Parts: sequence; C-alpha cells; structure tokens
Amino acid sequence: MRIRREIVRAALRGCRSPLASHRFSVRVDRKMYDAVTALTRPLEGVHWQREVVGGVPVERTVSLGANATLIYLHGGAYGLGSAYGYRRVAGRLAEAAWMAAVVPDYSLAPESVALEEMVEVYTALLAAGMNPQTTVIAGDSAGGGLALALAMTLRDRGIARPAALGLIRPVITSAVSPVCGNFADLPPIVLQSAGEDPLVEKIVGVATDVEHQRSDALWRDIHLQAGVRAEADLALAELGSRLRAHVQARVETT
Repeated sequence: MRIRREIVRAALRGCRSPLASHRFSVRVDRKMYDAVTALTRPLEGVHWQREVVGGVPVERTVSLGANATLIYLHGGAYGLGSAYGYRRVAGRLAEAAWMAAVVPDYSLAPESVALEEMVEVYTALLAAGMNPQTTVIAGDSAGGGLALALAMTLRDRGIARPAALGLIRPVITSAVSPVCGNFADLPPIVLQSAGEDPLVEKIVGVATDVEHQRSDALWRDIHLQAGVRAEADLALAELGSRLRAHVQARVETT
C-alpha cells in the first residue's frame, strides 16, 4: 500500500516540531524519533539478531547468502535514533546492495565517543574475518557525518579502508566533524541529497571520487518512507546498486 506524499510529509512535520522544541525529556524524544523510523515498512524474510561487536551492541542480519557487508550508521542528530529503530532502513538498503547488514548502537550525545566506538566495531569485524574489499559504510544525517569521519580516521591510522561510502544528507557536529578534514585517499563516495547543503557541496568540491545523486523534488528523511513512498524505494535502490558496483569494481582490481 502506498500513502500520498502530502500525508507522509504532514506526519513527519508533526513529529519534527515537538522534537525540535525540546519540550519533552530525552527519553520521550527518542521514543518519538523511533516512531518516525517505524514508518519504513519491514522486508519479509529479513531476520535480525542482537550481538556485541568491539564492545558495542549491534543489530545484525542473519543471512546465509550475502558475500558483502554493509555497516550502517543511523541518523538522529547524534542524540536520537537507535540500531533497532533503523533495522528497516538498513535492511532495505542491504537488500538493494545484496549485502548483510550491521547496525551499531553507538553512544548518543552528550557522550562524545561514537567515533572511537565505530573504529572498535570496524576493527573487530575485520579481526572476525570481514573483508574490507567487500565492505561499505553508509549512514544518513548524523550517521552520514559519522561514516565520513570514520573513513578519515581509518585512513589516518592505516586501517584497511572499505570499498565505498554511502552518505545520505550527511550532517556534522563539533564532536564529529569531518568538514575540515583531509578528503584525499578516501573510498569512493555515493552521496544523496535534496536541495542546497553546504557540507554536501564541500564534499562534492574536494573529494576525488564522489557520485552525487541530488533531487530537489525529494524532502528530508525521504529514505525513512521506504515501502511507503515509491521515491524512497527508488532512492535506496539506486544507492544500493551503486554501492554494490563499487564492491564489484574493488574485487575485480585486486
């Protein structure tokens, strides 16, 4: 069943205004945000299990056939969102990319350890046998900014880099800020955005290998309506297809 665009956007505005007003407790805000992520329709046949990787809780797909890995970092302005709440989005992107998904539950603000936690998750997965050549890191909003910062950190520390990055409207804070970082020698970036965005324009302007998929007809959080809006399905399908192509290209050149 598809829902009219106007209804979806009105529902999102109704949730976003209370979240931005800070009228409620952090606990209530987080529950409201998880309700927004629940708009994504789940995929049949995708099963998840809870694990601890590198000391960090993660949600992980149970898959017997996937030969590549998607590490998905959820959005939520660094203070909201959860791995559990983003299983539907990550699951749909993983299916589009033909990959298994790992969604870490990184520490939320006011903690400032999310980046180091993601380094621990990534290196623990490598130690457990994950192949960086068939691994991609993706994220939306705050998760997109965190994914970019993680890629820079892995490069700077000499840790094997993933095959590609998938960034959906990345945003940053002072705690996790790649905006002033060095964009050289990063994995190929597939970047999705809607409308003007200073960080997106900087990435496009300075990154050496970036594919920018911009659509001014879309709106913020469009990917959270996957399974409800055709535009969301198409956006995730395009991102997944390009990430898979980068994995295949990486494997073929090694």
